Amino acid sequence: MVGGWWRQGWGGSWPCRGGEGGKREARTGVPRHSLSLSLSFSAPSLFSAPAAPPQPRVRCRASRYPVAVDCSWTLPPALHSATPASFIATYRLGVAAHGESRPCLQLTPEATSCIIPDVQMFSMVPYILNVTTVQPWPSSSFVPFVPERIIKPDPPEGVRLSPLPGQRLWVQWEPPRSWPFPEIFALKYRIRYKHHRSPRFRQVGPIEATSFTLRVVRPQARYCIQVAAQDLTDYGEMSDWSLPAAASKPMGK
Repeated sequence: MVGGWWRQGWGGSWPCRGGEGGKREARTGVPRHSLSLSLSFSAPSLFSAPAAPPQPRVRCRASRYPVAVDCSWTLPPALHSATPASFIATYRLGVAAHGESRPCLQLTPEATSCIIPDVQMFSMVPYILNVTTVQPWPSSSFVPFVPERIIKPDPPEGVRLSPLPGQRLWVQWEPPRSWPFPEIFALKYRIRYKHHRSPRFRQVGPIEATSFTLRVVRPQARYCIQVAAQDLTDYGEMSDWSLPAAASKPMGK
């Protein structure tokens, strides 16, 4: 290269031109620009923006449709501290920021759940829930949802079994008490059952009634039976399985 030559140093590769400057660098072995290069590498760490605080993890479920939507949230481990956290929960109908916000009902500011009452059915726009952590570190979570899509009934209750002649078993149950209008907003059900020595369940359904007769059951076998519920029109998802019910005595022939 005319008028200079290339030299490799710990600050990188740079052109070291002739003259006194080049001679001094050759004698000392320390490039003149090493300090400025070092500062340019470390500068981003000095001015980097702080990490955003973790947000509450929010979940909403319509197990009491259409009376209310129940929402709850948890704090990531990074937000746990000796100072009790407090929250402000609000909601609005629609994504537009100018929509009217209403309080999501909490028992106390420290509560980690809230209730949205009087759900508007079949709305064309989603609800927006905003959960803000006031302390120890301010942060917010925005959760959009459509009530019909988050329907999940509680499990059916009072599952009971009655042996019948001819190797049959009569299964009865009740809708969950939290489901407010089963006559209007009907549920359908699924049954899973197995005898006590079987590793797998069998399923039947959907069933719109609150009783069902299982046929071709084994004589002298004990059966474990559970029932789950879902909205009749397939909105949302199926409930968890009910508590297991077992035949009170072995089946007769």
